[in-house]
Amino acid sequence: MFHELAPWKWMLEMDLFGVAHPVNGEIGYCSILGPQQELEGLAVYKGMHGLNSYEHLFDGEYDMPSLSVLYEQDCMVMLFLEEEDLFEEEKQILAKYNRAGSFNGRYPVFRDYSPGWVVWTITDSYQAIWMEVALQQALEVARRFRDDADLLDHVSNNEAHVLVRKPMNPPFLDEWYDDWVPLEAQEEQSNLNKELFVRSNCSHLPRRDRDWFATLFYLSSPIEYETTRPYLPLMVILADYLLGDVLYDKQFRPGEEEHYIQYAFVQTCKRQNYLPKRLIIGESRDYDRWETIGKILGIPVELEANSSLSEELKQDYLS
Repeated sequence: MFHELAPWKWMLEMDLFGVAHPVNGEIGYCSILGPQQELEGLAVYKGMHGLNSYEHLFDGEYDMPSLSVLYEQDCMVMLFLEEEDLFEEEKQILAKYNRAGSFNGRYPVFRDYSPGWVVWTITDSYQAIWMEVALQQALEVARRFRDDADLLDHVSNNEAHVLVRKPMNPPFLDEWYDDWVPLEAQEEQSNLNKELFVRSNCSHLPRRDRDWFATLFYLSSPIEYETTRPYLPLMVILADYLLGDVLYDKQFRPGEEEHYIQYAFVQTCKRQNYLPKRLIIGESRDYDRWETIGKILGIPVELEANSSLSEELKQDYLS
């Protein structure tokens, strides 16, 4: 039905709407994929982290998305692909369930994009349920949007709201209703544990007139095990900004950025036995996390994207 409706004929990727997961209410932000990206299908960005990855992809900083930006995507997709573009596992699934029929020579596939992880066929039941209800509600929203181009535009108290489809009586899915959710409200979360961790370990340390540089990037060689999904490890580095000396480095699995950024900063402060005068960040996507730490300790945090020090550090670890 989705391919027959072909909502990409009148909807763009920027026409976002939300669908709540019937188990816990987590919001998936849905984007219709179409000819502008040479793909047809539906993308469901997972929660606020997924929405941030969507905005980073289309924020205008890149003529074409860089490889690192693509690694950061946090979404599920349903795509119609030609047979030559299918994973071997997808071919086997289609054959097993006798889904050999195609739509204009293309086959429906369901894939998961998680930051740093190799693109994978959706096998998780939580994601499968989310994708199923997202497709059902996308049909509803697309039909309404075709008749009302202002459907997704809603501003209240000078705040943009997003239309979110929610089940009336979860986990039952027979009735759904519209809710208008301010995006800012979804970003609110407690920082108490983070603040206690940083303050208890660092607030007693003296301050020195030294600047530190922090960068976070994906390594180029995936780590692969027989029993798990391959992933690209992340590297966090803190260095002396003036001298370029590395003060701390550690690689970790994607999805653990929040913990490791805090941990890296605290461990560096404890090893050096002082707090820096200023913290300079190499990537805009990580700025908010570092800024939160800076605010806790009263340390100015500045962004210096595309810095020569960042490139030098990356080359040392990527070569």
